[in-house]
Amino acid sequence: MKTHLSGFARLFGIATMAIAMIAVLACSTADEEEEGGELFTLLHQTLARIAEAEDPRLAARFFELQLLDLVGFRPELSECVIS
Repeated sequence: MKTHLSGFARLFGIATMAIAMIAVLACSTADEEEEGGELFTLLHQTLARIAEAEDPRLAARFFELQLLDLVGFRPELSECVIS
């Protein structure tokens, strides 16, 4: 996913850019009316994965897919859904 932050990856590093991207996504989907326990847990897991990963972009993709599931838009990747 290309964002307006992608061009800064050379300056700040891939891990920093992945963290910035997931922070933007988390803030964009957080509901001020709810506690957000699941979102916080997902964010915490993803930050831990970024800290340990050889390629932080994979951890960011994990976050994106899990976030889609959390908000009810998980894509079907195991089979064709067009009938």
